[in-house]
Amino acid sequence: MTLVGTPYSFCGSYGTNSFFDTPCPSTPTDSHIMFHQKTGALLINSKPYKCKSL
Repeated sequence: MTLVGTPYSFCGSYGTNSFFDTPCPSTPTDSHIMFHQKTGALLINSKPYKCKSL
């Protein structure tokens, strides 16, 4: 995933949540970016955003 020109690595998933960071922490749920696939919710450093399908 790339946001504003910064590439982030996929760190893992838990249920319908995917986690991204650079570098990945030892526990994926500690990542700075979380994406919820069903709702399109995107959390970056706990700040909520909303994504739309392309």
